[in-house]
Amino acid sequence: MRKFESGNKFGKVISEEEIENWNANVILDGGTATGKTHIIIHKIATISMLKGKKILFVCNRDALKNQTTDEVEETFTFNVDITTYQRIEQSIRNNVMTSNVFTTDYDWICLDEFHHVTEIYNRYTDLSFEWIYNHPSKKIYMSATATSFFNQFVEEGHVTEDNYYHIPKSYDYVDKFYFFNKKQDVKEIIRDKLHSTEDKIMFFSGSMDYALEIYNEFKKDALFFCSKHAKNTEAIEILREQGYPIQNETFNSRLLVSTTALDVGVNLYDTSIKHIITSVFDWSQTIQCIGRKRLLDDNDRCSGIYIRNYNKGVLNLFDKAKELEELELFKWDRKEFNRKYISDRTYHNDFIYFDEATKDFKVNELAHLKLKQYQKEIYIMKDIEVKFKGKQMKGMGYKRFMMNKLGIEYGQTMNYEAVQQEQKEQSLVEYLEANVGVELYKEQREELIHKVGLKDNSNRIQRSISLLNEYLKENKISYLIVSKTTKTKIDGQRKSVRYWTIIDNITR
Repeated sequence: MRKFESGNKFGKVISEEEIENWNANVILDGGTATGKTHIIIHKIATISMLKGKKILFVCNRDALKNQTTDEVEETFTFNVDITTYQRIEQSIRNNVMTSNVFTTDYDWICLDEFHHVTEIYNRYTDLSFEWIYNHPSKKIYMSATATSFFNQFVEEGHVTEDNYYHIPKSYDYVDKFYFFNKKQDVKEIIRDKLHSTEDKIMFFSGSMDYALEIYNEFKKDALFFCSKHAKNTEAIEILREQGYPIQNETFNSRLLVSTTALDVGVNLYDTSIKHIITSVFDWSQTIQCIGRKRLLDDNDRCSGIYIRNYNKGVLNLFDKAKELEELELFKWDRKEFNRKYISDRTYHNDFIYFDEATKDFKVNELAHLKLKQYQKEIYIMKDIEVKFKGKQMKGMGYKRFMMNKLGIEYGQTMNYEAVQQEQKEQSLVEYLEANVGVELYKEQREELIHKVGLKDNSNRIQRSISLLNEYLKENKISYLIVSKTTKTKIDGQRKSVRYWTIIDNITR
C-alpha cells in the first residue's frame, strides 16, 4: 500500500507519468474530499481520451450520476460513459445486456463509491460485482469505507501493493465528536442548537419513521430529504410539496432531516453547517453521511459531530448470527437445512435465492462474505472474543469501534451525557444565583428540588436538604440551601412557617 498523509489529494500525489504506466487494477482508498472522482475526470479521462481509450464510470446513486455527468460535460471528456451499479444489476437480472455498458470495449472501469457492493442491505450487488470483477478491462476501485474488500483484493493478487493508494480522512476541521446514548437525545441536541445558535444542522436517520418524526417536530425550521423511490407515502408527499431541498450545494433552512439516501452523491458547501447528527448504525454509512459537508476554505469548521452510541442491549437488534448460521448450514449441510427450513412456508432468507438457470436454490456468495464480515464487527463491539487485524479483540464497544473507523482519539471525543450534565449544572447555578436570599415556600421548594433533579437508585426524586447540599458540594457548586422559620398570620393567628433560602457559599 502506498500511504500518503491526510489532507492530500489523489490528483496531487499521483503523477500523469504514473497514470500512463498503469497496466493493472488500481485502488484509490481515501476519505471524502480526497479527490477520487476529480482525478478520474480531470486526469485519467483526459490521458485516456488522447490515446483513444474509453472509460466506464459507475456510480451508486442517480444524484451522483447526474453530478458526474455535469463534470464530464464541463471538461469535454467525451470518452466517458456513466452508469449506476443498479442499472447493471437490473440488466443482468432481466437478461437484457444490449446497452453500451455491455457492448463497448472499455479500457478502464472506474468504480465510484465501491462500498455499495459491500453493504449488507443491497440484495443484488453480487451481480454487478461478479460482472465487474471478471470483466477484462482494468478497474479503478474507489471508496472511503471498503478497506476489508481492498485488502482481500491485494491478498488475492487482484490488485498489487504498488497500485493501492491510500489517503486517510482528516477530521481536523471538527471541534469535537460527541457520542449520545439515547434516541431522544437527538431532539434535545436539535432544540439546543436551534435555540442557542444561528447555525445550520444536519440530521441523518437510519430509520424512515424516525426521520419523519424529527421532521414533523421541527417542521417550522426544517427541510426533508429521502430517496425519490421511497415507499413511504408520507415522505413522498413531503418531497412533492416542498420540492428538492438541495439548491446551490446547500439547503435553505436551519435543519435538514435526511435518511441515508443523502450518504453519497450530494456535497454541501456551506460554512453555516456546523452540527451533524447521525443515528445511523452502519459505520460506513455514518462516515459517508459525515462526509456530505465539504469545506469551502481553511476557516470552514464543524462545531460538533454527534454520533449515536449503541449499547450491548441495542446491538442485539442488529445481530445477524442466525442468518449467518442458516447460510453456513445451507452451504455445508444441505440435507439438514432442508429438514429444518425448506418445508416451512413462512421461512425467508434474503441471501438465499432461486436460480432459474440451475433450477435450484443458491447462496448469494458476496452477501455471505459481507455477512461474515458484518457479524465479526458485531462480535467485536460486544463481549465476544474474535480475531481482528491479527489481534484478539474483546468487547470493543460501538463507540471505540467507530473511533477506530474514524481514526480519532479519545481527546477528540466527549460523551453527550457529560454535556447534558454541564448544561444542567449551568442552569442550576443560574437559578441559584437568581434566588439567593429569596424565601422559598412549598411551590418554590418543589421547583428547586426538581431543578437539582437528584434521584436515588429507584429513580425517586430526593427532597432532603442534606442530600441536596451534598450534591451541590460534590459538584463544586458554591451555594448552600438552609431551612429557616418565620412568623406569619394564618387564620388570624401568628404561626411559625418553615421556608428554604439559598446562601452564596463563597461570600457567606
